Amino acid sequence: MKKLIALSCLVLSCSIAAQDSEKSETTTEQITKKKSDKLELPVISISGYVKESGPSVELGSYFRTTTLQQIYKSFQSILKNADIKNVALYLGPTFIGSAGQNELSSQINELRSKGIKVHVFLQEPSQFTYTIAAGCDSISLAPNSKIFFFGVPLGVMLIKGYLERMGIDVTIYKAGDYKGAGEPYTEKYDISKYLREELDQVGDDLYMSYHKRIAAAKNMSIEKVKQLFDKTIISTEEALELKLVDKIQTRDEWLKSIENELTKGTGAQVKTKEYIKSDMEFNLSDLFGMIFAGTGQGDTLKSGKDKSKIAILYADGAIVDSEGSTPIPGIIYAESFCKTIQKIEEDENIKGVVLRVNSPGGSATASEVIWQKLKKLDSVKPVIVSMAGVAASGGYYISCGGRKIVAESDTITGSIGVFGAHVIRNYAYGYAGVKLIHLGKGKGVELFNDNQPLSKEMENLITKEIKDIYKQFKGRVSDARNISTDEVEKIAQGRIYTGKTAKEKGLVDEIGGLSRAIELAAEASGIKDKDFGIISYPKHPSFGFAMGGMHGMKNRANSEITGFESELKNLELLFLNKRTPINILMVMPYLLEIK
Repeated sequence: MKKLIALSCLVLSCSIAAQDSEKSETTTEQITKKKSDKLELPVISISGYVKESGPSVELGSYFRTTTLQQIYKSFQSILKNADIKNVALYLGPTFIGSAGQNELSSQINELRSKGIKVHVFLQEPSQFTYTIAAGCDSISLAPNSKIFFFGVPLGVMLIKGYLERMGIDVTIYKAGDYKGAGEPYTEKYDISKYLREELDQVGDDLYMSYHKRIAAAKNMSIEKVKQLFDKTIISTEEALELKLVDKIQTRDEWLKSIENELTKGTGAQVKTKEYIKSDMEFNLSDLFGMIFAGTGQGDTLKSGKDKSKIAILYADGAIVDSEGSTPIPGIIYAESFCKTIQKIEEDENIKGVVLRVNSPGGSATASEVIWQKLKKLDSVKPVIVSMAGVAASGGYYISCGGRKIVAESDTITGSIGVFGAHVIRNYAYGYAGVKLIHLGKGKGVELFNDNQPLSKEMENLITKEIKDIYKQFKGRVSDARNISTDEVEKIAQGRIYTGKTAKEKGLVDEIGGLSRAIELAAEASGIKDKDFGIISYPKHPSFGFAMGGMHGMKNRANSEITGFESELKNLELLFLNKRTPINILMVMPYLLEIK
């Protein structure tokens, strides 16, 4: 019996020892695993051209572009990962509009508010990228790179003399003294006092905006920032001496220094992960993505546990009635755009909508059609408007379809006015040896005769039509902003404003970016769970849309030869809207170049 008890104890003892050994091995494994875990360092690389939305690659474009849509999606992914404490942001030579700068700065501030450090590397920075970098935790500058503070170039190119040589004469009919979109075609030597006045005001607002943002981020006086702009070019050594940057490093040294800081005393390894790559890389996956895209309901920017979603509807480009056989990138086609609105309205999971407007306007008829559809949508689910770089004229018209408007301080908006153009080509036809014989019945056929100016009777008819549309435009603004049409007239007349001034005039509700508009849409929708999804429309791009980039390449090549890129865009609008002999448009001055 004693032997049996002893044997039992021995077995139990061995069992316990085995369990302890197993537990010990597990603990050792866990410790080893913990030591070998890799820390993730997100790398966001931005260079080239930054646009609102659409494909990151267009066939026929010179390089891959980055979209604010991509940037927003990347930052949201980082925010959802509780283990990420540092982000590496590379800003190469980049063109990004002032609204895009504000949006990117807003995303950086959101990361920093969550305790995530943002380290930026600058390669050949301009005021665009430096303004963004100024709000980061550390700034590294590439050796031999200079910082360019060139101010706010504004330009208007008058091409009446050029058109005369081509045998083309353009007659403009307009409502609003400040509606200067037609001046490049009618003025030969100088712009009107009205256009000069509004451009001076916009230039002052934008110039001061750069000063204030840099001064606030770097704790400098406005006067000191002004001195930087007066210098124009700041050398690498000066940038370090003036404490505009923290270190002079190569890109590899910069990444290595961040990794060293992360692993200090832990023995862990760092794994860098590219969230955005802005380079010239193009491969078959990009092509297949373009071929098979466009079949879904929208692009998911943020997935959430809750089925409730906020839709971001991008209105990006000039507004026209309907597309031809091949859509052109950078154009809002009213017919297809309204179909997208209908899809959003019918999707029960979408509780609210952010209309992201980046448009200088276009067809008066198309703008009205879109406005009507947006008003109907807003009666079903709340529509909050987020203005990007430009939301002027027709862009402002469709914005009146939302219940609240959020604009960046540097957004170009307003331009509440209308103009029409009649192009006379008789001399051009003569130069080409072409003779047109116009035959027809009825007084109205005169409108189709581009061999001669309109009669006084027809001019009066067109002028009345433009005044009627202008009255309707002011009515839409009056209803949206809850002010009288007399009050609207005081701030209309085709005058453009920055977002800051527009808020003072009562044309927008808040100064803020896309993130703020999304918050307001969620609040208005009654979404209580913060973990809601975000989906963007329209789906980009279809293969036809991507092929439209070839059209863009042709226009870019032409514009680089002639220098008429803005003018070509405006003339293109006249032809894209060629439903009637006289094109009545709501467009801000395309020839205003804000860089």
